[in-house]
Amino acid sequence: MPNLRGLAGGRLPTLAANGTLLVSGMLSSVCVSRALAPAGRGEYVTWQAWGAGVAILAIGGLPQALVLNRRRRPPPIGPALTSTLVAALVVVVVLTVLLRPPPLLVLATVLVVVANQAGAIGPALAQWAGRMGTRFNLARLAPQLAALVAIAALLVAGDRVAAHWLVAVAGCQAAVAVAWAAVALRRASAAHRAGKSGRHDGTRLRTQTWDLFPANFATQVQYRFDLIAVAALFPHTTVAFYAVGVAAQAAVLAMGQASGMYRFANRSGASQGLRHELRHAVTFAGLAAVPLAASSVLWVPAAYGSAFAPAGLVVTVLCVAGVAQSVDYLLVHEVLRRRGAGALLRGRIPGLVTVVAGFLLARWLALPVAVLGLAPLAGYAVASVAFLRALGHRVPGVRAPEPVGVE
Repeated sequence: MPNLRGLAGGRLPTLAANGTLLVSGMLSSVCVSRALAPAGRGEYVTWQAWGAGVAILAIGGLPQALVLNRRRRPPPIGPALTSTLVAALVVVVVLTVLLRPPPLLVLATVLVVVANQAGAIGPALAQWAGRMGTRFNLARLAPQLAALVAIAALLVAGDRVAAHWLVAVAGCQAAVAVAWAAVALRRASAAHRAGKSGRHDGTRLRTQTWDLFPANFATQVQYRFDLIAVAALFPHTTVAFYAVGVAAQAAVLAMGQASGMYRFANRSGASQGLRHELRHAVTFAGLAAVPLAASSVLWVPAAYGSAFAPAGLVVTVLCVAGVAQSVDYLLVHEVLRRRGAGALLRGRIPGLVTVVAGFLLARWLALPVAVLGLAPLAGYAVASVAFLRALGHRVPGVRAPEPVGVE
């Protein structure tokens, strides 16, 4: 039986919030797809994928460094966040020069970058504080709810231009995420100033962020490679079909990762509960994956329209990949806590190579788009095996972080 106090303190509210993200994310996907049709949806997803990918890759290990910070006072975060934002915007400038998109899409991509980077800080600070309740969950829910407001306004206005949709949705998300991050940073700064010392806290944060960067970069590349590659190499209609599958995969992951979020925020040094947490992750993910995958050929055309019927098989494959990714997500945080960033990177590389090789093989053989989804599925399976092997070997001298209780 699960620990009811633990569920009430962290896992249950997080699971409820993730369920809300599941519903709102699927609703957003359906509304955007129906309004823009496959070609417009594909254009929307292409630039959204570029912006989100650049943002998360550039932010490096900063969120993880915040969560793993054992000190009771948070380090100064502003300079580190500013540097990651500047790095991301430099990449956007390079993409603009190379691809020459319309100015409105450039603006939309910048807003996506801001929304993703600012949106990562509020939840990270809440996890650092050990709060997996209201503050943590609202930090994740608020930008998604803002997106729904923008979508509703666009539907009422009857707008059908992909660039307008991306600017409006990303703009609303960015405004809410920046406001939330500003409040969180102000609270963190006040807590930092209240301390007696801490001259080296900023240096310590930068050092830990850079230490975590290679492993986090490789992880995010594996998580996002398939969608970015599809967006770069395939027509907009194919991108739209694959994006429907990615939305379903995200819904499955939202349910499966609740245990991982809870465990990582607690930072318990105990390893005995890992099997129990893995069972939780697979169960929660399966509750979403099984119905979505089994009935995909029915509900996809019903929800998205008959033009999206080819996405049904993509949804089935990527829902299974979502279950595997839920396991991967939990093991990533477990390896990071117990073995460090080096072990995480060594375990990630085989999975990343598997994804890239599988995708290139499927592309070379001109296989159906649904088959492309097998590449991330195989990559998560390979990486999970590598992580389990790393966790099974004792490493002398490595001490787990001190536990922090859920408030």
